[in-house]
Amino acid sequence: MEKRVKSSKKNRRSKKRGNQGLLGEGNQQTTVIPQSIGWASRRLRVTLCYLANAIIVNNTLTYANRRYEPTFAYDVDPTLGSTSMPGFAEYTAIYRLYRVRSSRIKVTFANLEAAPVVVCLCPVNTDPGANTSNYANYFSSTLARTKTLGPLTGNSAGNLSHAISTNVIAGVRDLQQLDNYVGNSAGTAPTNNWYWFVGAESFTSFTTAGVAAQIKVFVEIEFFELLNPSV
Repeated sequence: MEKRVKSSKKNRRSKKRGNQGLLGEGNQQTTVIPQSIGWASRRLRVTLCYLANAIIVNNTLTYANRRYEPTFAYDVDPTLGSTSMPGFAEYTAIYRLYRVRSSRIKVTFANLEAAPVVVCLCPVNTDPGANTSNYANYFSSTLARTKTLGPLTGNSAGNLSHAISTNVIAGVRDLQQLDNYVGNSAGTAPTNNWYWFVGAESFTSFTTAGVAAQIKVFVEIEFFELLNPSV
């Protein structure tokens, strides 16, 4: 009898794993909007992702950086312009306004230089610009995370990740009001923003090779104020 019970439990576990074989198949749920609310939720919170592949380089100098602007979800990458994330346009067709609650970033680095480099992730509440000469301030920040990579001939790859909320870096709580961190679906940026600094410092001057980086920026956004009617 004891063996039959154990076998039954094992089969149930196997069936459960089998149901979760396909992406998300074991966690499908239906969201029901009560009729009293209307045709959509008044506020909706989702996490979207922006991926960028970049070469971080600043010829003849020892420092280089990129930056990304999660609070301006309409245009996460200031260098490219109009780089909204998949799903953002669809949600802004339903909601007029949004506020970024938090963001996390994951970067895979590969040093292409013949000398070691130090890479850095740091959240900052002002625009650092590209290839800023003030890079030491960001590397030295108590909020920064750094990692040393070897030359291209060995130990040249590494990962860094970071996360922070708008409440923490801005020092202001989300009171669900139209504050300076609210943007709109027409593409107007919030009047105040914070950024991810993604930088590298070489032990010698950079050549044209630089540091290759795959950058994933995850943005937790709360959309609100329905386009109702949508005109």
